[in-house]
Amino acid sequence: MRAASPQSSTRVDRSERIPILVLTAVFGLSRLIFFTAGVRFDADTLTWYLQYIDPVLLRTDLLRSLYYLHIQPPLFNLYLGTVLKLFPESYRVAFAATYVLLGWALTLCLYALLRRLGAARWLSATAVAVFIVSAPCVLYENWLFYSYPVTVALCASAYFLHRFIDRGRLGDGFVFFALLGVLVLTRSVFHLFWYAFFVLVLVCHRSAASRRIIAAAILPFVLILSLYVKNYCVFGRFTTSTWLGPSLAKISTWMLPDAERVALARSHQLSGAALINPFLYSPGQFHPLVPPVPETGIPVLDQVKRSTGPVNANNLTFVAASDLYRDDALYVIRSFPRTYLKGVSWAYIVFFEPASASALLAKNIRAIERWTHLCALFLYGSGMPTVPSVPEPVEAEYMGVFLIAAYAIALAYGIGQVWRLLCRPDSRTARTVTLAYLCLNVLYVMVVCNALEVGENNRFRFPTEPLVVALLAACITDAVRRWKGRRHPAAAGPPRA
Repeated sequence: MRAASPQSSTRVDRSERIPILVLTAVFGLSRLIFFTAGVRFDADTLTWYLQYIDPVLLRTDLLRSLYYLHIQPPLFNLYLGTVLKLFPESYRVAFAATYVLLGWALTLCLYALLRRLGAARWLSATAVAVFIVSAPCVLYENWLFYSYPVTVALCASAYFLHRFIDRGRLGDGFVFFALLGVLVLTRSVFHLFWYAFFVLVLVCHRSAASRRIIAAAILPFVLILSLYVKNYCVFGRFTTSTWLGPSLAKISTWMLPDAERVALARSHQLSGAALINPFLYSPGQFHPLVPPVPETGIPVLDQVKRSTGPVNANNLTFVAASDLYRDDALYVIRSFPRTYLKGVSWAYIVFFEPASASALLAKNIRAIERWTHLCALFLYGSGMPTVPSVPEPVEAEYMGVFLIAAYAIALAYGIGQVWRLLCRPDSRTARTVTLAYLCLNVLYVMVVCNALEVGENNRFRFPTEPLVVALLAACITDAVRRWKGRRHPAAAGPPRA
């Protein structure tokens, strides 16, 4: 790890003022235009999404409810509860303001990341401007769900990783690992072992700075491990979410023909859970299938329905019910591998559909329907219907051909950077490490999410889109540099660290 020159850093900062001001103006003006067009922050999700604790409990029993939350990591519900407590009457405005700030942070962070990867100012500014005014970015920014905060944290983590490797400062390393911790404590797909993997990679890559890396990583690691240990002690599950069973059931058990699934359940090859639609259930449906759960006196575990009406998915009955779904899914995967592969292929189809193709976003899609359609057509290469009727997979013809090409190019380039990192010690710069990090995360999300669930895979993909933008910008930068090197060998310089 090397320290950057203060003088050179000052010159760079001054030279970036105009692009940053322009991007800030584009961001602010575009949000004003979209607001005028009718886009409004959708906080109605607070009342009915299964991932959320009852709003009454968020206001009155927040800490205890978070402690006994087993369906999700606790961080996003902590955010919801904190806002509801601080702004009991104007919470919608507070949520909207938070997400606008996140959007601005994403704008600046993505631009800074592209510049650190060596992309030219015009390329960086253009790529960021296109991304922040795209319909998916606007729609996710106005949707009270964890997808957008995860997007920002993932992009920011790459930026601070580059700074940490480049400058070697403990503060940058702590922010990088803290952002990884935020991801683990927000989305269950980012696992304890995912966190540990990047710690080990950096320790092996920079063995001389291993103490500094461990010092930066230890506090988030302890917090993450504490959550896993707490869930194991309280619920008997070493995990941040007990929803693996229903997710696996969707992509395996419920891919069986209905008649065959029912026959397998009646012959006891599958449990009775195979007759209960995952995520569309109530605790009473499982009473004949799992041992009765006595009341605990803890509302977040005892509630059958939340005060707003929908079922309480955190009811303690669902811990055992999730195991039934998981065991059924594993049986189907072993016994009917073609059925599971059908589910996985369907997941990849949805993964490469426009991120805006979801009925969950319909309220704001209708406000900018033409813009959403144009973005789907020209950015993704998809003729997707603007507002899907249900948040479920649709036809393969709506896959984005430009999107598939972009991911293929980005991953091919990124895998090349991973190969350089492994095989060429002389090329282990901050740039190469960061590009490998971007590639590995895109691959991780794509493989893991499409192996475990089907239905909203395009939403799962969205947080990786800024990472793909960064990989493509770096790929274009290298291609231009090689082309200039052939024409003017003396003018071509090495890529930025």
